[in-house]
Amino acid sequence: MPEMDGFEVIHCILLVIAFSAAVDQQIQKEACSAGCNGFLSKPIHHDELLDCLQTHLHLEWVYTLDTPALQHTEKETATAKLPMPCPELEKLLKIAKQHNILELRKAVADLEHERFAPVVKHLTPLMQSYQFKKIIAFVESLLQANR
Repeated sequence: MPEMDGFEVIHCILLVIAFSAAVDQQIQKEACSAGCNGFLSKPIHHDELLDCLQTHLHLEWVYTLDTPALQHTEKETATAKLPMPCPELEKLLKIAKQHNILELRKAVADLEHERFAPVVKHLTPLMQSYQFKKIIAFVESLLQANR
């Protein structure tokens, strides 16, 4: 918008969280004085963003394992822990720890082979709900089983 700069636009919006790779205190002060409700430095971490949204929007996150997509029988869980090559597991773990959902989805899609179906089936709902801690724990348990 040629009539306004980014800081002026902030006054027209209900909630603004500034994201910047520059963590300079001056940038943060400018963002706050312009009306930003929060400031997060890049790279953005999922948990930090959710905490910021929870604070400023007065939200209460409700977590449940009762959703059908996250329920697994003992047989499915045991099958999901079938050994798979460690390079694939290491790659999944590295991406999950970076909280890079797009790369994680791509890496899991690359596993879509009949042999990996239980693993993909287990990871898919976790990725859909951005459950990085659970994804990491699951992949680490697979790695442990392969040792």
